Parts: sequence; structure tokens; C-alpha cells
Amino acid sequence: RGSLAHAGANWEPKLVSTIAAEIRGESPGSTAKLFEDLVEGLIEHGIDIVYVHDVLDCLRRELLACLRKEPDRRAFAEDLFQDVRVAISRTTERALGASRLQLEHWARRLSIVGACLISTFDINDLRQAIRDNFPVLGIANCFIVTYESGEIPPKFSRLILAYDSRAAQPAVTPIQFATDSLLPGEILDASKLRDFVVAPLFFKEETLGYLIVEFDVRQSFAYEALRDLISAALKGSRLVQDVKRQRSPPRRVRCKDSEHRAGHRGRRAHGAKPDYAQNKRRGVDRHLNPHALECRKQYSATPEPRQTIHDLLRTASLHHRLH
Repeated sequence: RGSLAHAGANWEPKLVSTIAAEIRGESPGSTAKLFEDLVEGLIEHGIDIVYVHDVLDCLRRELLACLRKEPDRRAFAEDLFQDVRVAISRTTERALGASRLQLEHWARRLSIVGACLISTFDINDLRQAIRDNFPVLGIANCFIVTYESGEIPPKFSRLILAYDSRAAQPAVTPIQFATDSLLPGEILDASKLRDFVVAPLFFKEETLGYLIVEFDVRQSFAYEALRDLISAALKGSRLVQDVKRQRSPPRRVRCKDSEHRAGHRGRRAHGAKPDYAQNKRRGVDRHLNPHALECRKQYSATPEPRQTIHDLLRTASLHHRLH
């Protein structure tokens, strides 16, 4: 019952009434047409057609038992069921051939899209490549989320791409949100009635984030390939960003000594008067004898000096004459 839900409501009584009408001689060919539609629906939704054969076996067993006293109608019903089986086989072959052809076209388009994704080394280029090429693949929407920190799973994630073909205006990215929400609140509310595939994005042992794509059974075989392509493109963009940061020149930090010299040159350039007292003191230092210099060093290192500089110099000169 659940596998044939795509046939619509009350498909069981409809199927029984159609077969009964054709056995009575009404609506010839309607039973085969009904089963062909069932087979096409199963193949389109990726469901095994064995369920159609199970339904047909059940109908044959019950109806032939009811026609036990009517040999002509029983024989006609037996031929009808055999014709239906042939129609099921023919429809299956035709549908699988079309599906195989569609798969080849899709694989060729995926190869072209993959080349575009792998050649992107920037997040903005990756966003644009997905928006330009995913409509060709028939993908209705795509969301790429990256983790904010090294811990897995992190508390916060960042939505770096929100592509939705149904949205009138694309969402502004990046958006930071709590990881346990899967997507930001406003986007999640607008997507509640859809089925999604969540695939992890990773490169070797490094987990990058996850990919969210709306589920389509006709493209279920391609989600893993898309995951690998986006993971490689995302890792490549991160490596390029790391190389750019390493090659960027370091910021120049001016030390206090250089600022002092620059300020002194600026004052001299603007006509500021030099400090003659300081220059005179430097000249005295050059002409003092070693003992006077030692006394001066001791004086400057004393926390609370008891003599003035002139008294210290006078004492040092007197000591030099005595010796």
C-alpha cells in the first residue's frame, strides 16, 4: 500500500473495477494502460517494480477463483493477465532505457560542473559557480554550512551559501547560527515541507561542514559526487587563503626610540631651539676623568641623592689633585 501511494487515493478499488469492466467486455486495453502508469510511477520514484507483479498475482488469484463457474470469462481473464505482464515488461524496458539515457546526459553535465567547481579557489567564486551551474543539473536548492571552530560538532556554524531556485531573492550570506538548528531559522521555516539530503563535507580527516540538498530520487545517485566536488573546492579555497595570509607583509610597528628620533628631527626642522644645557652636560661627560664618571654613575643610581651635581664634580676634582 505504501509503495503504490503515488498512484493516488483509492487506487485499489479503481484497479479492481477496471479489470472487472474489461472482463465484462467494457473498455478494452484499460487494464494494461493502468498498469503501465503504475510502472512508470514506480520507476520515476525509484521503487522496485516487483510490487506491481505482486499486485497482479494477487488479482489473478482472487479473480480466477471467482470465475470458476464461468470458463469463457476465466479463459479471457487468464489471457488478460498475460497481456498485462507483457505490457509491464515493455514499459519497464522503455522506462529504464530513458533513465539510462538521462543518466548519461547528467553524468556529462556533472563532469562540466565539476571542472568549474574544482577550478575555483575563492568562496565568492564557488558561490557564483554553484548558482550558474546547478540549474543545469536540475538541482532546486543547495545550502553549504561550514564549522566555526575546530571542535566537532561546534556550537556555532556559518551558512556560506544559500541557493534556492524558488526564492525571489537569494539569502544574504554568510550567516552564523547554532549548529543544532541545521539551518538558520528563517530559511528552515521556509523549507519545512521539503525533503532534504544532508551530506558531510570533509577532506581526508578534516571535517569542513555539511551540504544540504533537496531530495530528488532521480538524482539520488549524484549526491555523493557533488559532496566530493564541493569538499575539494572548499578545501582548495581555504588553502589559498592560508597562503595569502602567510605571504602578506607584516605590519610595521614603530618603536619609541624611532618615534623620539623622528620627533626630534621634526622639532629641528620647525626651528625649535636645541637643549644647550643637555648638550653642555654631554660635553662635560666627555672631559671628565674616569673617577668622576664613576662617581656620577653612583650618584645617578642613588634613589635619594644627598649632594648636587656641582658638589659631586667638585669633590671628584679635589680627589684627583690630591692623588
